[in-house]
This record gives sequence, structure tokens and C-alpha cells, in this order.
Amino acid sequence: MEIFKMKEEINQLAKNLSSSDKKYYHLRSIKNFLYNFDELADAESKQYVKGLLTECIDYYQCHSISNIFESLDVFQKYLKPVGQVYERQLNFSIMIKPWLFTLYVLIGFLFVYIVFDNDPVAIIIFLLIMLSFVIYFGLKFSKRKLYAFLW
Repeated sequence: MEIFKMKEEINQLAKNLSSSDKKYYHLRSIKNFLYNFDELADAESKQYVKGLLTECIDYYQCHSISNIFESLDVFQKYLKPVGQVYERQLNFSIMIKPWLFTLYVLIGFLFVYIVFDNDPVAIIIFLLIMLSFVIYFGLKFSKRKLYAFLW
């Protein structure tokens, strides 16, 4: 299947799915892969990625993904190998959900606060590190170089 056809199929799938089901289909990740497809280095990688994405879209058209376990199977079988190609060649990153990142930041902040007894230097260092992560993922997001499970 050609890239423009894949984009059309993904857009059609997005229109047909309810908002509660979309999370199981990894549509944002696939759109990011398709958006950056032309930047892949060699024809062999392009053929490999195109084949896996075509299989993934065909699977979506034939099967209804209704739970997290089926979604994980599809992610592991089709999208994780594609993501690894993009990581190596285009510096993609796998992303965690923003709410989960926020939870980790809060837990980390509490840890630093308690262990370092409210030391302002430790808190500032922790916050600077977290700010660097936010900037890093913000830049990746703006360049559409992210993929994730359940995103």
C-alpha cells in the first residue's frame, strides 16, 4: 500500500472510531511514522516499514481492537519494530503519557523533598532536570518524532 493511501486509511479509521476506542489503535504514532517516512535512509528500510504499516492497517480494518491486551499485541508485532527503525535512523523517541510523566515528577519531587530535607539546591537541581525532559519531549513532539503505546 502506498503512503498516501495509508494516510487516507488512517484518517478514515479515525473518523469511524469512537473516542473511547481510538486509544487502542495507535493512530498518532502511525501518523508520525507516515509523516517522516520520506526521511528514511534507504529503500530496504522503507520497504520494511511500509510492509509492517500496511499489515497493521490491514489488521485494523479486519479486527476490532477492544482492550489493552489486543492493543499491546498489535503494538509489539507491528509498531515497535517500525519504531526501532525510526529510532536508529531518525532519532525518534518512545514517549510516556503526560499524566504518567506528571505522576513520576510528583513522586520524584516528594522523594527529593523528604530525602534532602527541603534543601532548595536539591529541589532546584531536580526541577531543572525535569524542565530539560519537558523541553526535550516538547521538541520531539513539535518535530513529530515520537511514538507511544496507547497514544
